[in-house]
Amino acid sequence: MRRTADEPAIRTRRWSREEYTRLIELGVLDEDEPIELLAGRLVVMEPQRTPHAVAIQLAEDALRAAFGVGWSVREWLTPLAAPAARIAADALLP
Repeated sequence: MRRTADEPAIRTRRWSREEYTRLIELGVLDEDEPIELLAGRLVVMEPQRTPHAVAIQLAEDALRAAFGVGWSVREWLTPLAAPAARIAADALLP
């Protein structure tokens, strides 16, 4: 859908990880709600269906094979490195 010239642009703002966490603490968002903070935007996480689950498993297997002993490959963790991100990662090398 395109906006016409006489329609004002929608203004948005980016959220920090601290603000996102505060929304959960205040009860605005539930911690189990399927919403993640991605590049400062609140994004609804789509349900993971079987093809997605298989892809995650294949990625995990490939990472384990590529990095070998001494590396830990974890699934379903939230990386906290980026200040404007709180996402559910499919696979992560810490």
